[in-house]
Amino acid sequence: METMTKEIKTVVARIIYALRLQPEDVDFEALYEIIKYLPDDELQVLLSCFGFSTTPMSIEETAKALGIASLEVIDSLSNAFERIESQKSTFYSGKETSEEPEVDIRAIDDLNPRVYHCLKNSGRKYVSDLKLEEISDIQGLSPRDCTSISNLLTRYKSEEAIIKSTLQELKEYREK
Repeated sequence: METMTKEIKTVVARIIYALRLQPEDVDFEALYEIIKYLPDDELQVLLSCFGFSTTPMSIEETAKALGIASLEVIDSLSNAFERIESQKSTFYSGKETSEEPEVDIRAIDDLNPRVYHCLKNSGRKYVSDLKLEEISDIQGLSPRDCTSISNLLTRYKSEEAIIKSTLQELKEYREK
């Protein structure tokens, strides 16, 4: 079995977020097995929308990058999510919920271990616990760490917005 690279873990984490699942209840390896065996068109769209670029791509950006129509992107993405959700019992052991799951601060890419431990020790476990105006008050963080956290948090929130808008477009398409 091939090992999961950092990039693959990022893709899987973003998909877990998109599926509104609690990350601690997900078997990342099992989900990755489902993802990598999706039909090629679905896999390409999924990877473009949630994947290997530094920032996820919108439906329009994905269509442009892959040279296909936006509707084809939505169709492929819809099919990919249906396939993944149909196999949920093989990778997810948590309870179903309509609530948006809390996102662990480890989901912020490039957060170094020392900074992560400072945040954790200060009682900040989730992204929602991080307030830009409070970061400089956390013990053990240098001004450089605070700037880095601020930049990473800004990038994370931008990625989150792209994923949410993609899912909203997908939901609207499915309801038609």
